[in-house]
Amino acid sequence: MKISLSKIKIFIFSILFFIPEGMSTIGETNFITNALFLNNKIIHYIIKLLYWTRNIVGISAIVIYILYRLYNVSYHRSKLKKVEASDILILFGIWVIFVSDRNNVNVYSVFILLSNCIGFYLISRKELLRDSEEYTNILLFVLTILLTINLGLAIKYPNGITTGKDYLSTPYYFFGTKNQTTPILLLMSMLSFLKVKYTKNKAECLCENMIIILNTFIMKSGTGLVCILLNLILNIFFGKKRLGWYNINNKNISILKKIVCCVIILMIGIVFFDLQKKFSWLIIDILKKDVTLSGRTFLWKKGIYQFFQKPFCGYGYGHKIDLGLYGHNLIIELMVTTGILGVSIYFLFLAKAFAGPEIARRGVISVPLICAAIALIVGNISEAFIYNISQMAILCYMAYASIRIKKLEENRNFNIVSIR
Repeated sequence: MKISLSKIKIFIFSILFFIPEGMSTIGETNFITNALFLNNKIIHYIIKLLYWTRNIVGISAIVIYILYRLYNVSYHRSKLKKVEASDILILFGIWVIFVSDRNNVNVYSVFILLSNCIGFYLISRKELLRDSEEYTNILLFVLTILLTINLGLAIKYPNGITTGKDYLSTPYYFFGTKNQTTPILLLMSMLSFLKVKYTKNKAECLCENMIIILNTFIMKSGTGLVCILLNLILNIFFGKKRLGWYNINNKNISILKKIVCCVIILMIGIVFFDLQKKFSWLIIDILKKDVTLSGRTFLWKKGIYQFFQKPFCGYGYGHKIDLGLYGHNLIIELMVTTGILGVSIYFLFLAKAFAGPEIARRGVISVPLICAAIALIVGNISEAFIYNISQMAILCYMAYASIRIKKLEENRNFNIVSIR
């Protein structure tokens, strides 16, 4: 692979925004450090430097994007012709900061978190529109290295590189707690299937997905296992025809749309109507969980009650519903922390992002994106990955990866017509 300045830049950005969350627990008094070799001052300083650099890059990306959008409006002396998914995401970030400040939450920490999420999203947007193939290859390379390290450390330290001093003795692996690693596992799997389009190397795709599966089993993540298996099954089923992973016909688009709708209905049914009781055979017998989903159903009921106490603004970022626990569901967490307006803005952002795969005329590279999105929705039933960098990456691919494909196709068609 030829090294260029753009590739080095993408590699550095990827390292910055995918700093393993588990590393932030090393040496902290609230955690028992198991991987003692990581607990030294040099590593601590490197991690802090990476975090500071990431904050600067994230904030800079947002400022540059806003100035660019304002310049276009001012230069053309007209309103924004088209509202993008990134514009709605920035609006959501402003709302979260507003409601958090209103509820006396530490706005600085919320601002930094949102700057990282939105900044990464904007950088990914730019790189996808510039060269989606190059961005996919480098991002996959970085994730493969990091998840291989995570796998090795998880095998050596089954209780995590650190263990929380909470009543659950929660293990924190290289990439954080077991269920919270689900989005990054899905992201790597999605990128692996996308890369086959460029390399035609299915053996490499198999090896990469084996790393993902082994990570899931070693960390014993029930949510991760369900999501990864669902993602793989959908990709294999819809990719069985020649180029099926990338060129999806209208019939398959219709099927995947219906699956998305069914999964959304499933999420609503489980959260609000205890629909999970109908799947007790899966939850109890196979996943070895209980029908309350480890007490999540009680949290959701309390969350719904709290939402009706403050339906408009919510309680702000970081609000704990009960016993120091957050909502453990995307909808509930949004309702409680951002209120009805925050829910509306975020779902408008999701709707805009999910429209992305159909921008390309023939649905190019739609299958891996939609399969990952379906699995991600399932993951957000028992967790809430609202501000997760990997989820942001998947949504950014949904919103912008196909735009470049459409532009390339339009240019190709134009050149053909010109020649004729």
